[in-house]
Amino acid sequence: MKQVLLCFLFALGMAMTAHSQKDSTHREYLGTYHFPSGSVVPLVQVTGDSLTALSMYSEAGTSPMKYEGVDSFTIVNFNGTAAFRRHDSTRQVNGIHIEAMGYVLDGEKVNGSTTWTWRIAIRDEQLLTRK
Repeated sequence: MKQVLLCFLFALGMAMTAHSQKDSTHREYLGTYHFPSGSVVPLVQVTGDSLTALSMYSEAGTSPMKYEGVDSFTIVNFNGTAAFRRHDSTRQVNGIHIEAMGYVLDGEKVNGSTTWTWRIAIRDEQLLTRK
């Protein structure tokens, strides 16, 4: 009986470790990516709270991103793809390659770009006018 319980606890621990590693991997993609001047959009922001719930924001609009494989996603609302580039030696995400709606964009991740984006919504407009 003790062996069965130990096996169960071991399997549970392995599953939790695998889930936490998968979840922390998505954080590498989060941040702001700038494109060269003259591009259709100057930048995109990638936000999300899990690998399967990433979104991309730009002046052109917002789209969920569907995970397709290591470093590659489908940009759902724009019928496109996004492939994240990594630095050769550190393996950290440092850029993005997007092909969507006939456009090809290559952007660089902004240095110091945060891994989390916080949005604050002001619900009462009077808060802005009170002294």
